[in-house]
Amino acid sequence: GLHIEMRSSTMFGSSTNYAAARLLGASRDDPVMIKARRFIKDNGGAVGVPPWGKFWLSVLGCYDWDGFNSVFPEIWLFPELVPFHPSRWWCHCRMVYLPMAYCYANRIVGKITDLVSELREELYAEPYHEINWKNHRDSLAKCDEYTDSNWLLKSLFLLANTYERCVIPYFRKRASDFILEYVRAEDKQTNSIDIGPVNKAMNALVIWHADGPDSKSFEAHVDRLWDYLWLAEDGLKMQGYNGSQLWDTTFGVMAILETENLNPVEFSDCIRKAYHYMDITQSEADVPQRHRFYRHISKGGWPFSTKDHGWPIADTTAHALEAVLLSHKSGIIRNEISNSRLFDAVNILLSYQNKDGGWATYENTRGGEWLEMLNPSAVFDKIMIDYSYTELSSSVVQALQCFTKMYPNHRTEEIRLSVRRGVDLIKSQQRDDGSW
Repeated sequence: GLHIEMRSSTMFGSSTNYAAARLLGASRDDPVMIKARRFIKDNGGAVGVPPWGKFWLSVLGCYDWDGFNSVFPEIWLFPELVPFHPSRWWCHCRMVYLPMAYCYANRIVGKITDLVSELREELYAEPYHEINWKNHRDSLAKCDEYTDSNWLLKSLFLLANTYERCVIPYFRKRASDFILEYVRAEDKQTNSIDIGPVNKAMNALVIWHADGPDSKSFEAHVDRLWDYLWLAEDGLKMQGYNGSQLWDTTFGVMAILETENLNPVEFSDCIRKAYHYMDITQSEADVPQRHRFYRHISKGGWPFSTKDHGWPIADTTAHALEAVLLSHKSGIIRNEISNSRLFDAVNILLSYQNKDGGWATYENTRGGEWLEMLNPSAVFDKIMIDYSYTELSSSVVQALQCFTKMYPNHRTEEIRLSVRRGVDLIKSQQRDDGSW
């Protein structure tokens, strides 16, 4: 399946895990591999793997790039005014599409080893060299269908695939160069952790191709792979983020300091340590060249996990601000986090508010919901733009209210209007049965 709790098998999960297991030394004659291979071939073979699977198998050399719909790297050269420019997409989607476009532009393929040749035989229901790859650009196994294709996406793929027949080298190189610059910027801004594990792995591929496997930049990527790996009783896994350290810390602090009939002094050492972590994790400056790389302001925000990761998030910032304010109010710590830094946190929270009155995750909602029609993943939904969420909006409203009680004269009217709009959005999202 797509993840460890998924009950139904998919071509995406089966083919990529099969390839990974073989690369890690599993024998093709292992009973588990025989069973997986039977499922893959019974469902038409890996030609029906979704786009992300096509990507990874192409890089490995077990799928042909001709069977991949154009990622059209030149879109990064379009002016930002274009309504479907990548800068308008949700940042996680944007940061995955970025290195994917570089790999596609340069047709990156690893060494064709004996094992890769064996995988070419094992993953398909017909001989590898007889497959008409172009006919399988849109092929998708029935078990992987989640979102429907549509006329707009099909039309754009038709145009982009037609362009691939007569690519203009000048524009392809310019696009590839900008993408590489952008990847390097993301690596630098996040200390090679990157926003998530998917673009982390893809960025590493880009750097491996551009700088070589022995370069310091690629070694930096290898060093930070451990941020995503965790060993459990059933084996080694890669998690969906590099942790939730700051998030968990803020909830712990609030749980202690908001508990009635509990003496905070008994937890003074715990609160001091947690406060120190919140102190050192806050972003105190915007990332360099943020406009060039479509970044929202960072100053004053808190990331979900660590300072090294560095991407601030609205509700994480809200919870951290509230936890810091409660810590100050408790009187058991020295106020190391200055008023100016608290004001910066309020500023970024106010800047995050969307036109509908709510708050999204990392950035404002930059595009219309119609952009979901351009979602090429086939296995994910609601990924093209950042949306206003009830939980996020509630967190920010509560933090702003907490701040106003302690700093009633700071941007009072702005905060009052912001809170009112936020509450209106939350009310509008309530279901008929009273739930959210």
